[in-house]
Amino acid sequence: MNRQKIADLIYYAAAGHARARGYRLGDGAKDFFRSNAEKAAGLLDGADGFDLRLQLTLKNSRKLIDAMIRERRAAYAGDPATLRSKVIGEVTLGAALNRLCPIFPFCD
Repeated sequence: MNRQKIADLIYYAAAGHARARGYRLGDGAKDFFRSNAEKAAGLLDGADGFDLRLQLTLKNSRKLIDAMIRERRAAYAGDPATLRSKVIGEVTLGAALNRLCPIFPFCD
């Protein structure tokens, strides 16, 4: 599997998990997940234990999405329109990362 396919697999695992839970990624969150998927693909491409590391990356992308969803109520408490919109974006992402870091490959 080439790097672009690995990156696409990671990105769409996160975006698809959000959609399956009834949410969508905001623009900033899309950029974050795309960028980190490409970074992870570079780290994973040709690495020892590729299959296990890829599975961990996919699991962690879903874990991060779930954490973002859990953070919505607090993150958007002052913005009822965004809370109703089913968006998970940069604010929920920041809150989720504060709880989960270090989580591979999303934290440096």
